[in-house]
Amino acid sequence: MGHHLSVYFRSDFLDDSVDKIVIENPAPGHHPVFQHQSSVSSCASIQTVLVQNGQSVERAVSLAPQPPQAVQLQPSGSLSSLTNGTFQQPQHPVPPVSEDPLSVADVADLLHPQYAIITGGKSKDGCPLITFPDHNNFQSLADHDYQKLILYLTSVPSLQEADLGFHLVVDRRKDRWTSVKSVLLKISVYFPGVVHVVYVIRPAGFFQKAISEVSSKFFKDEFRFRLIVCSSLEELHDHISKTQLTGDLGGELTYSHHEWIQQRICLEKFSGLTHQVSCNLDSFIRSIHDTEFPNSVEATQKLLDEQGAEYEKLKDDILAAAKHGEGLLEDLKTRDEGGKEFSERTGIISSIERLLVQLEETERRFDEFWNAHLTRLKHCLELRRFEQDFRELQINFDSHLKTVSEMTEIGETVQRADTLIKETKSFQKLCQSDIDRAEEVIATGQHLISSRGACPREVVQPKCDELTRVCEIVTERLARRVEILAKSRDLMERVEKANKWCAKGVELLASQRIEKCSVSAEIAEQSLQEIVQFLASAAEFKLSSPREFKNVFQESTTPETKALVTQVLQRIDDVSLMCDKRVASLKKLALKPPRPVQTVTPEPAVPLQPPGGAPHPFRTRKSPKNQVNLK
Repeated sequence: MGHHLSVYFRSDFLDDSVDKIVIENPAPGHHPVFQHQSSVSSCASIQTVLVQNGQSVERAVSLAPQPPQAVQLQPSGSLSSLTNGTFQQPQHPVPPVSEDPLSVADVADLLHPQYAIITGGKSKDGCPLITFPDHNNFQSLADHDYQKLILYLTSVPSLQEADLGFHLVVDRRKDRWTSVKSVLLKISVYFPGVVHVVYVIRPAGFFQKAISEVSSKFFKDEFRFRLIVCSSLEELHDHISKTQLTGDLGGELTYSHHEWIQQRICLEKFSGLTHQVSCNLDSFIRSIHDTEFPNSVEATQKLLDEQGAEYEKLKDDILAAAKHGEGLLEDLKTRDEGGKEFSERTGIISSIERLLVQLEETERRFDEFWNAHLTRLKHCLELRRFEQDFRELQINFDSHLKTVSEMTEIGETVQRADTLIKETKSFQKLCQSDIDRAEEVIATGQHLISSRGACPREVVQPKCDELTRVCEIVTERLARRVEILAKSRDLMERVEKANKWCAKGVELLASQRIEKCSVSAEIAEQSLQEIVQFLASAAEFKLSSPREFKNVFQESTTPETKALVTQVLQRIDDVSLMCDKRVASLKKLALKPPRPVQTVTPEPAVPLQPPGGAPHPFRTRKSPKNQVNLK
């Protein structure tokens, strides 16, 4: 999924050598997980982690295994020997205690008897002190329980302090010398750290004191650690300051075992909260690492919402843990001077402060991680929206181009042409909305390309180029369609005017009676003027003469209007020809001279007699053949 992140959160609140959270990029194939980091010396390594498990407070201790011979006695002699000073290791040593995380609850029954305590006191060179009080009960402590107890106590100091090693004080003033040897044997067999010095306050009884004087001379050189046997508290004070020792050792150090246990419980509870936060962060980051970016807008938006809600919940958990720690710290600091000094000396306050610093650093680094991931997730969502918009626009533009290709009608009348132009412009507005949207999508694509690491250029750029190409095609075809319809409308308008002109010309020619024109020059001249005026009406076509009709129509003609234009041109030619002939005829009649008037003599009232006299009206020529005998 690209750039991943690992968060290492130190739950070891006692280690001030490493007090920060390290968030780094893992190597390829490495899953980002929260890990506990520790500082390990060449002598010993003690890692402590506090966890809260359910209602119990659990102390998590991660301890690097130590060789059992790191601190031990020489394998010679016998434990029952009082004179040779040597000890023999058990033939069947107790298996080492499990190094699983321990808490106060795990060792509560071992802490209360005070077999061993850690008071916060230090030696002159700053090493932590562990005291084995003289309660005459150590012999009842089983080896396995001893190991658990010591493992827990050595995990209390910070790693930095633990790496310095430990000084031990074994108080056996009221006990027997065999008890001293028992303690030393347990220490030599198992101690998870470096022991520099063991101070033994030997038994005060006369007989035990005599035995210790003899015995100690033989066996104290057999240990890997330095053994100092003190006859009195004053001798112990020569090695350890009284300010670092408790009252039962003649010191001035205030210590309450019950209060120490209570503060450990509070501290481990707070540490458990931080550990739970680290586990939750680990799980969240791992889920982010294992989750592939979806391929749809809905799934990507859902993932963004879910991970955003999980981030807010984790952020609240961090803040709640910090608030709990701040309240605990405030409570410890507002106690009386002795209680505050006790908390500071035992490391409780510094541990809580260190955990709070770690929480603050965790919050800051987690915010940085989330912001980086959120940016990538938003880029993914933007890319998915870009791809979805591209697919939708691709479908729309395919439909637009198909519709434009089917727009072949140009109209047979001016009214129809106007309707087609209106419909085309409405469709052009519809297409323009998709074109504007495509421009926004292209701008989004260019933003994705320019954003560093958003998405590969080869994924987005071809889609941007395709949208640009289709937009240009749709725009060009619609513009050409509108232009064709405009020309068609102009043509239809001219055709209608031409038809009206032709009809008017035919009507004019039919209304003129040529016989009247032939007898009257005035009538002929009038008819001639009517035809001339009719021919001059061609100005309505913005032409100087009807002869120019043909050129105009041929320029405007298309394959669809070719037949109509041809018919109109033929009518124009016919009417023009008839008009030309009539004009020529009328011009002749208008220019023809008038006929001369012939004088006619009126007839007389009495008809003239022809020569020889007029025949008698009743005189008829008798023909023999026609004669009829009258009787």
